[in-house]
Amino acid sequence: MTPATYLPPIDLLLQALRTTRDRLDGRARVAVDPRLPVHLLRRIAAAMPFDESFYLTAYGDVAEAHGRGDIGDLHQHYIEAGLFEGRMGADPGVDADYYLAANPDVGRAISAGQIASAAEHYLRRGAAEGRAPNVQLAAEAARWIAALRPED
Repeated sequence: MTPATYLPPIDLLLQALRTTRDRLDGRARVAVDPRLPVHLLRRIAAAMPFDESFYLTAYGDVAEAHGRGDIGDLHQHYIEAGLFEGRMGADPGVDADYYLAANPDVGRAISAGQIASAAEHYLRRGAAEGRAPNVQLAAEAARWIAALRPED
């Protein structure tokens, strides 16, 4: 299922703010007090689709910690930590045919054995690079990229 909404990956948002994950701890100053973007991002993340099964399958370390009882509420983990670790809360709906046609370098990487699939590339790198997972989100992703990287 393809999500109807799009949240840019944390790395793109941080690039737009000209900051890093480490600087979002409330002690550093950026264009605004870092608590504001953290709060806003958490609220946005809370409103985004979340799929526990996807989250556990995509992130083995989270599944292990959850199994040990170190992480209780998976959705809350995503909102409080996972988003800021670059994780996704739901399957982004990667359409392999679209993704490979739009990103021929990914097809070459798959052929060379550097990555297993279009979906794996998107989760590991493509999202943070601003690539769209499917044609339905391509225009929205492009609008976000234009806002986050005005110099591109």
